[in-house]
Amino acid sequence: MPAGRSRFATALRRAPLRAAISAATGINLPLPRKRAPNIAACTYSASMGGSILYPAEEYINPAEGTIECWYRPAFENTERGVPFAERKQTTNYGIFMLRWGDDIGGGSNCGFYWNAQVQGPVAWSRKDGKVLTNPAAAFDWKAGQWYHLALTWSDKVRLYVDGEKVAEADNPGFIPGPLENAQMLIGGTSPLCTIDELRILSVARPPAPNPGEYQPDAETLLLDHFEGYETKGAETPGSAETHTSFGPGKFGRAVTWDPRDSKTELQRLAQISAADSRILTEMAEADAQKVLRSQGEGYWQLDAHETRALGKDRLANLLRWLLDRFSDGDHEFSFEDIQRRTGDPIQV
Repeated sequence: MPAGRSRFATALRRAPLRAAISAATGINLPLPRKRAPNIAACTYSASMGGSILYPAEEYINPAEGTIECWYRPAFENTERGVPFAERKQTTNYGIFMLRWGDDIGGGSNCGFYWNAQVQGPVAWSRKDGKVLTNPAAAFDWKAGQWYHLALTWSDKVRLYVDGEKVAEADNPGFIPGPLENAQMLIGGTSPLCTIDELRILSVARPPAPNPGEYQPDAETLLLDHFEGYETKGAETPGSAETHTSFGPGKFGRAVTWDPRDSKTELQRLAQISAADSRILTEMAEADAQKVLRSQGEGYWQLDAHETRALGKDRLANLLRWLLDRFSDGDHEFSFEDIQRRTGDPIQV
């Protein structure tokens, strides 16, 4: 069992689900059985993920390119020099990623994110579990303030903040695999930010100090203003996962994982009563895929990292869904029942 997951109930049969989740996360989830779901009560936690997905092959030039966006963190980043054990911010926050499969540490992927150890943005490229390059820059920023971020790759991989180059490293092949097999996304694990004006170029071009609202040009492969995602049937450059929220951006609308803006979006969703159950069900189904690992022959294991990352409200919604669908009394979760009802333990 991987380090850090030994506290999990491994290969449990007919285990009380609340007890298993509490043991895994340290979160107590007292919950009456068959409680009616309420979208307004299922608030997004700061650690929640959610992504917008794009076709990588259409928007990425492997030889060279630029990814840039406006970024507003929902967390303070002023703890450089503080011992890591004493810091308030000890979580990595996702921004942009290209990935080949779901195994992040052992697979192939690249992108950039905010790193808790560095206390600033880090770009990386990884192939078959080996890190090829990872330029990084410690950088102080304030929650709620807009910053312009850019990543370029050509002879070198470079990071820019507000038009200034803050880090660079040699480029041994930043795009580590064939794009037809890749998934491209913004957000991902614990974004805790708002992103506006995503643009991808076919060339490595240093950004202007204050580029304003982007306009397409001859090198633009993707330009997403994040308008239209909230309108049913509208054509958008990417595909937003069900639980992704949108709110005020630097220019018009933006995709957001800021709890303040997400709460406003949930209040809007709460008014659509007919959609409440469907939204919560889709959310729970996606979460079940993340936290339950099949051990074969009806045995299951809760994934420590993924379970904690959901946060209390998402866990409560997942527990309601599991109880409603699979429990056969007294808050017990029957692993055999999953197999009997679905025929495939992976498809919970």
